[in-house]
Amino acid sequence: MSTGSGSTDRAVEAAPEPAWRVAARSDLGACVDADLHRIVPAIFVVALGTAGVATALLSEAFYATGDLPGTIRLLSSDAAWLFGSLVALVGLFVGYPTFEGGRGGSARDTLSRGASTRDALSHGAPTRDAVSRGGSARERFVGRLISRWLIVGGGVLVGFLALCVVAVVAYDPFSPLAFVAFALSTAALSLAYAGLGVAVSTAAGTRRRALAWLLAAFFGLIVLWDTWVLPLGLLLIAAGGNPDVLAARPGWFDGLVAASPGGAYAEIGAALVADSGGISVTVAVAALVAWILAPPAIAFALATRRYR
Repeated sequence: MSTGSGSTDRAVEAAPEPAWRVAARSDLGACVDADLHRIVPAIFVVALGTAGVATALLSEAFYATGDLPGTIRLLSSDAAWLFGSLVALVGLFVGYPTFEGGRGGSARDTLSRGASTRDALSHGAPTRDAVSRGGSARERFVGRLISRWLIVGGGVLVGFLALCVVAVVAYDPFSPLAFVAFALSTAALSLAYAGLGVAVSTAAGTRRRALAWLLAAFFGLIVLWDTWVLPLGLLLIAAGGNPDVLAARPGWFDGLVAASPGGAYAEIGAALVADSGGISVTVAVAALVAWILAPPAIAFALATRRYR
């Protein structure tokens, strides 16, 4: 008597697991071994919890209101450079290391290797074959990107749980919708920096070069762009050096400011507080989405060309 359904079930069970999922689980395990699943949430719990308490108790010192809008202004505007730098540093740091290969290992080596010993022991030859077949670099890159996004985005959301406790107790009135929107925009900012870290370390090929490139990216985005040094310099160049243009800035200047990750985050925070929109908010949302997707997409294309 035929047992077609049983053989079908066995075939499904024997089917190799997608290599990107294996890579994501392996990389997530490496991050856990490095205690990032504790360190990253702890950083954001302390930062966001402290910001919430400080806003509620010391609002006058920060020239803000002791409520949710005051906290949003503090994190996205008044202390934006400090908080944005923290998110950038955590995101880039989590996105940069490979945590595999030991000394001298590189992102390029990590992408070109097969499954780790842990994967081989846990899932057997079909999984090992799935990871080592053609195109495995792409799948390992996707898995690594997802793993780092989970670590950073999850850490931010855990931090907002701490802020939520403060908000429910001390903020009156409290808008759950605005709070969730602000939490998601902060998580999106962290994903942008983590994705940039993964993308740059993949494109750089070696850890030393990746570190140099990421430091340059941090300096350019946080120190030059978010502080308006770069936008103002471009504005002066466009105006032929005429300083009068600084007093009456053209419309494209606001869009340029809102096109950086930190600038987009600030614009979204201002829109949440003022409950208003505009061309700058549209640019900010589009820019933040682009920062999340574009660097990994470019690195994915490079990995595909390099290891095919």
